[in-house]
Amino acid sequence: LEYAGGANASALQPVVAARDAITAWNQAHPTSPSQAQIIVGVDAGRPSVVSEILAMGVSGLYVQWNGTTPPNITDKIFLDVAFGIVNGRGTLPVGLPLSDAAAAPQLSDLPGDGQHATFVKGFGIPTDMF
Repeated sequence: LEYAGGANASALQPVVAARDAITAWNQAHPTSPSQAQIIVGVDAGRPSVVSEILAMGVSGLYVQWNGTTPPNITDKIFLDVAFGIVNGRGTLPVGLPLSDAAAAPQLSDLPGDGQHATFVKGFGIPTDMF
């Protein structure tokens, strides 16, 4: 479920690269710092440990559950929400665990069983609130 140190650690590299580019720009241009923001889209087939992503200083997190939207329009939906073209709405169908260790004692057949979650089942912030 975790990214860092796992088989899917490379999935974090684009976030690291974007953060490094913004930092480099800000150091090179201290009088006109970048207003860029990083919004990460996660294709979730299972509850991921997103606390690693949030700790990287991202401005937003969009979780798309695999199979809920046809693949040919998933990217368009993400970009429309990210750029404010449409308002995003939705709630998590399961909690997102704080870590692999926090997820280990959960009952796999009981959504929301985890005691230590980054986000609990039902969490969601509609983008029209901003």
